[in-house]
Amino acid sequence: MENKIDILKEVLQEKLEEKRSGTMAKNVEKPPTIRETENGKEKWCPKGKHYVPADLEHFYKDGRSKTGLSSWCRECQTEGSSKGSDKKTAKQDMVLTLDFSVYDLLFEDIKAEAVEEFRTPEMQAMWLISEALEAKFQKKVTEEKSVPKGA
Repeated sequence: MENKIDILKEVLQEKLEEKRSGTMAKNVEKPPTIRETENGKEKWCPKGKHYVPADLEHFYKDGRSKTGLSSWCRECQTEGSSKGSDKKTAKQDMVLTLDFSVYDLLFEDIKAEAVEEFRTPEMQAMWLISEALEAKFQKKVTEEKSVPKGA
């Protein structure tokens, strides 16, 4: 067993040394950023992993880059930003709104408990909900354990 551990340590040490010396990154070949073709210059899009004509029709302008064009093509940037909006929509679906307008006394109790527990009323309401769900779960587990397996 110790022999395997020693071998693993050696391999990890070699990889660490490769990383420190920069040889790991040098072993990975990247395609040239710009290439000349019969149709003109093409620029590599690392996101889509393809070449696209190097012009403002296919890339956004970026004064900070060597080429003056963004690294991702317009198509990939548009695709990436639409995925971000999907994430926002998914997060919005997870929002829970509680309306206490009918339960004035309950809301006042929650606010008073929140002050005692150093929480906001919203956090206190979430804590109460989580406690109720935990109690329900524990009750279910207890009931399952008490039922004989053959029944």
